[in-house]
Amino acid sequence: MSHLPKVHLKPSASEGIARRHPWIYRGAVAHSQGEMGDLVEVLLDRRPVAFGLLGPSDIAVRILGFGPAEDLGAVLSRRLASAASWRIPMARSRGVQAFRLVHGESDGLPAAVVDLYGSTAVLQLSHLGWIRNLDLFVRCLLEAVPSIRSVVLKNTGKHLPKEGLQEDVRVLIGSLDQDLTVPLGRVPQRVPVLKGQKTGLYLDTRDWAEDLSRLPLEGARVLDAFSYQGHLSLNLLALGAREAVLVEQSPLALSNALWSARGLGLQERVTLLEGNAFDLLKGLDQRGEKFNLVIMDPPPFAPSRRNLEGAMRGYRELMVRAINLVLPGGFVLFGSCSHAVSHDALLELALKGALDRSAQVRVIHRPAQPWDHPVSPQVPQGEYLKGILMEVDK
Repeated sequence: MSHLPKVHLKPSASEGIARRHPWIYRGAVAHSQGEMGDLVEVLLDRRPVAFGLLGPSDIAVRILGFGPAEDLGAVLSRRLASAASWRIPMARSRGVQAFRLVHGESDGLPAAVVDLYGSTAVLQLSHLGWIRNLDLFVRCLLEAVPSIRSVVLKNTGKHLPKEGLQEDVRVLIGSLDQDLTVPLGRVPQRVPVLKGQKTGLYLDTRDWAEDLSRLPLEGARVLDAFSYQGHLSLNLLALGAREAVLVEQSPLALSNALWSARGLGLQERVTLLEGNAFDLLKGLDQRGEKFNLVIMDPPPFAPSRRNLEGAMRGYRELMVRAINLVLPGGFVLFGSCSHAVSHDALLELALKGALDRSAQVRVIHRPAQPWDHPVSPQVPQGEYLKGILMEVDK
């Protein structure tokens, strides 16, 4: 496709091309043609080596393929069909109705996320190139998954302006059921697509409830901090836990958690605490509250490595608080969705927290992101979700 605008790379970019990394940083570009959002052909030593979408951020080109350029529609159709070909049967075999269909670079569609909630698809398209080709993207999606009845665009977040985008939340195809619900484990959950976080629910911790269900928690008291709609703790209540205390700053999330609890007849065993988690956890600690299981799943304090030092201070405070709030012989599940925080860093946090509280901890499981959030070896940043499940002795 010689008619495409050209992006010429500096010789120093050869290593990234050889490794088939899907990002070309601006510093690797010698000179370029085209408008932001264009499909461009990438040249190294005047030879076409890749093609992708041109953008205004530090990542100048999001690569869609290596070698001669292809038609964008053909690439979209192939990649979406490939993503659906194994995820839909996998979800069906597990009885899962809510899952990620497209996970960005891992599915060869950088800056594109598609989550399915039954027959509703929610898109997060964080690149100008996708927005300029929105109709094409939706058409190829409907061809790949004919069962989709509604499509929603949910572009929100602080990262959008650097990609030349504004927040944009709207129904593209069909209509959005205001009572859209899906089960997460044993718990029915409302899906607040338009006003909720992410695409409506946090699907990446969907399977953690099953991990926790194997603990001896009959009659247990559970603290669920940064709970969102509480699918982890509510699943444990459905399995016999005695009480769940949910700590969350979003009133909408807590309202939906209460709706789920009522649907299961568990509302009398749920306590909702709305506000800043750090303040509320400090108050629980000062009152001497204790729990058999403490769940800490905070937001991404370290979206990049330059935020890591400050993030680790916040995580350490939460780790110490969790160990202090758990009963001897109880359990702590601590999660991090900051890709800059490694599993080893979480182990170091556990050590420091235990030493601070004169406790002994044993890591018995390391939950991570589920099967529908695959990781490309070329983009290790895609492995963002890590957790440690610990038994605590004091």
